This record gives sequence, structure tokens and C-alpha cells, in this order.
Amino acid sequence: MSFPLANVKSTVRQESGFTLLELTIAMGIFSMLAMLIMYTLNGFVTLQNQTLNRFYATSSAQNIIDQLSKDIRTAVTPTGLAGQTTPFVSASPTSLTFYANLGGASPTEIHAYASPIPGNATCPCQFHEDVYQGGTWVPRVDGGYVVGLAVFSYFSAPTTSQPQPTIVSIASTGTTSQTTLSQIAEIGLNVSTSINPNSPLTTVDSLIEIRNVAFNPATTS
Repeated sequence: MSFPLANVKSTVRQESGFTLLELTIAMGIFSMLAMLIMYTLNGFVTLQNQTLNRFYATSSAQNIIDQLSKDIRTAVTPTGLAGQTTPFVSASPTSLTFYANLGGASPTEIHAYASPIPGNATCPCQFHEDVYQGGTWVPRVDGGYVVGLAVFSYFSAPTTSQPQPTIVSIASTGTTSQTTLSQIAEIGLNVSTSINPNSPLTTVDSLIEIRNVAFNPATTS
């Protein structure tokens, strides 16, 4: 019994499965889909990390602003100290030293400043706030990461002719002149933070009015 040759060829072709060309095309499509999925996942992870870094940076900046604002609002003039006619000892764009009423029997001297991380001549920097207690400086806020040294700006009180605060010009090297420091009625804070050089930058600003209530330890009960 014999079979037609055409039927034999058709049967062999139907049972031979995928051709090499079909397998190559399928693997190419699969590879493209896998690359697309990996790209999408990497983008999602990167976005998530940036969001977390921005959150941590904002929290760090806000913590610095909150603590510093709280202390500056309690700034007082220690009337018992000769030559001290303002709450401020010194001021510059990168640091501020002042007296504050932290609830003790006398005003507490506070030194707030930004400085480069040890081993660096420029930023990245860290923000510090120290208080003078028992004859030594004690850290109050230590290690907050900032990306700029210029944290402080200073403004005079508004007047009838000038309703908007005007900038009190203070050199980058700072000043200890009580005449110049007496012009300060408001202090602007600008804290820019970042978790690392490659993460998003977050900036928090605040403007603080100086109450400047005289504090005389001799009259404290």
C-alpha cells in the first residue's frame, strides 16, 4: 500500500513544531517585554527613593527651623551684662549668637551655626546649635545636614514710611557691633537640606519676629 508524497510532506510539517525563525522572534519579543518590565520597576524604585529622601530632607530642615525659631522667639536682652544692649552677641549669614530665656535663673547664651563637614573646606555642611552651660558649650541641635552655609538673613522693623522690613546689611565675616545688632527686628531662616548629593534638594524658609524683652536676673524671684 502506498501514500501520496504530498500527504507525507504535509504530515511531517504539521508535526515538526516551531521553526527556528519563529522561536527567534518569540524570544526577541520576550526579551523586549522583560526589558520594559525591568525599566518600569527601576523607575518605580528610583521614584520611591527620591520621595523618601525628599521626606527625610524636609523633616530634617523642619526640625532645624522649629528648634531655632522657638529659641529665637525667646531672645532677650540680659540687662545685667555691661555693654550688652541687644539680645545678640554676634551675627553673620552663617552663624548667630544670642541670649535666650530658656527658663533658667538667667539668660542662656546660644550659638547657632552652619559649618562644613570635618575634612571639607566647603559644603556639604552640618547645622549646629550649642548652649553655654557650666562654663562649656553643650550641643542642643547637632548634625543636621544642610547644603548651604548662608542660613541667616536680618531685617529691620517696618516703619510708617517703610511698611516692609528692610535688610540689615551684615558682612559675611559677621559683626559684634551692638549698634548694628540693635537694628535687627526680624530674622529670616533659609535651610536647604538633602540626604546626599544625588538626592532632591528641599528648602524651608521662616521669618521670625524678635520680641526682645529685657531680662534682668536681679529681679527674678
